[in-house]
Amino acid sequence: MARLTGRERKPIGTRPPAHSLTVIGYTTTRDAI
Repeated sequence: MARLTGRERKPIGTRPPAHSLTVIGYTTTRDAI
C-alpha cells in the first residue's frame, strides 16, 4: 500500500473501485451460496 502511494498515485485511485467491486461481488456470491 505505502509502496504505491508515491509512484502509482493515479492507478491506486483507479484500481481500488474496480477491485473492491470484484471482491465485494465475489464475497457476496460466495456468502449467498
